[in-house]
Parts: sequence; C-alpha cells; structure tokens
Amino acid sequence: MEEWGKSMEDRIDAWMYAGIGNCSDPLLGPYENLGIAGANIAVTLAVSAALAELAAAEAGAAGMADAAEAATSAAQEGTTVYRVFGGEARGLGYYYTTMNPANVPNYRAAAGLFPRNSGSFVLEGTLTNTNGVMLRTAVPGPGGIGGGLPEVFVPHPGTQIVIRAVSGVNPSF
Repeated sequence: MEEWGKSMEDRIDAWMYAGIGNCSDPLLGPYENLGIAGANIAVTLAVSAALAELAAAEAGAAGMADAAEAATSAAQEGTTVYRVFGGEARGLGYYYTTMNPANVPNYRAAAGLFPRNSGSFVLEGTLTNTNGVMLRTAVPGPGGIGGGLPEVFVPHPGTQIVIRAVSGVNPSF
C-alpha cells in the first residue's frame, strides 16, 4: 500500500472528510462515481484490506486461522446485535455491536462512530446466519479517539439479521 505514497488512513480521510469526487487513488478511485454508496464500499474494502494486512503481520498465517475460527465462534446464530445510525449512516449497514448502546458510557467514542452518523436511531436485531461474519474490536474514530467495543461485521445484513426493534434516541449518541 505504500507504493502509492499514501497510508490507508490518509485515503479514508480524504474520502470521508474531504468529500467524494475526482479521486486519483488507484484503490478507491473506481468507486468515486457511486456517491456515498461508493464511498462506503471503498472504505469497507480499504479498511478490510488494511485490517487483514495488520492481522497477518501480527498473528502470522497460523494465528490468522485461529483468530478467524475464534471470531466466528464468538458470533453465534441468535446473538443480539445493535447498530446506532442516522444521518449518512443507514440502518442496515455492515457494522454492529453486541453491547446495548444504552449501557455504554460515551457510546459514540467507544464505537468509533464517524461524524456524519447522527446517532439518532438504534436498530436491535438477531444474527441468523454467521457466514462471513467477523468479530473484532471497534477501531478508533476520527482523530484516533475511542474504539474498543466489540464490533460485528455482517456482510449481508438484509438476509443475516432479523430486526426486532428500531428506536429513536433522544439525545442522540
């Protein structure tokens, strides 16, 4: 990734905070004409690639297999998941947590929510299919602040989560 002279963090920041369009980055550029949806795809792919690279470097190939097995065994069918959303963050996104946001002090920072997520709503659902589901800790949000909550990546939330409730939140997270 260093061959283009930009860190993954610089690429994501450029897309998420400086706006979308005229992206010359060879990794993220193909998605620029898709607007916010394209940015979400590009950022998800970029973050996934960066996390996989980091995990491989830290754990080694054998450790990766163990980590993947542990992550999928921790996110079982029937697990309750929560998603805080609003603004530019849609209800059925890819990232959830297993912790009820109402019970987490300073949830916005702990979850690493990005600024364009208004945090006005909470989706509560049940994970019904764990194919491709990954569990990790939430990365820090903008400025490297926060993170640390359990985070569940669900590749096909429309078919892998049964929504039990969607609630408005006042005040927002």
